[in-house]
Amino acid sequence: MILVSGLVAWPIARLARVSPSTFVPPMMFNNCGNMGLPLAVLAFGRPGLAAMVLMLVVSTLLQFTLGSRIVSRHADWKVLATSPMIIASVLGLAFSAFAWKVPAALMPG
Repeated sequence: MILVSGLVAWPIARLARVSPSTFVPPMMFNNCGNMGLPLAVLAFGRPGLAAMVLMLVVSTLLQFTLGSRIVSRHADWKVLATSPMIIASVLGLAFSAFAWKVPAALMPG
């Protein structure tokens, strides 16, 4: 849905004579964290939360890579891929996929 929204918004921006780099990213990336997480829990319970968190991670990865690249064509992919948000998302996915536990010393007391 994120990519389709961008593909639909791009020609609309061109027809409206608006800069695609400022119009397209807001059409692609919504506020699926602040609004989506509580709504998913309310509507679907714990299973809905798990699915929504996965959607939030995918959206975040795309927003901080592809979205940044759309806004600035000079953005370097290597720099974008090593941003703290991307690293944290990839680590979170790895911990979830392999059922790793965070060491107790790193957990809040």
